[in-house]
Amino acid sequence: MDVATTPVANHLSLDSLPSLTDSTVFSVEMNVNLFDTLNIQELEVKIGTSSGASDIFSHSFVFDVSGSLGSGLFYLRDAYSIQLGLGNRMQMLNYYSQVRIKKADGSYTDAVLFNR
Repeated sequence: MDVATTPVANHLSLDSLPSLTDSTVFSVEMNVNLFDTLNIQELEVKIGTSSGASDIFSHSFVFDVSGSLGSGLFYLRDAYSIQLGLGNRMQMLNYYSQVRIKKADGSYTDAVLFNR
């Protein structure tokens, strides 16, 4: 799993140097690679300012429901690779993200973590 952040607007200082702060708006995408696709019900995604927190973003994506989900969210799957659009977010300079899979029997896998 990895998270990609792209500033939505041009954030340059008066000297034309990049000026990114916690109030900068980023377009956020998450890429998830699976080992198998059997018995998956949902992908639970959280982003927060501390490990395990969800104060920046929290959403459960229903497995294999592709397309736009509104508010900048989207889900695309190609075989074992899933691309998730998480919308526009602030506070993305330093963050913790996690994804875990909810199985068909209701149990969850261990969370896969990423932080920056």
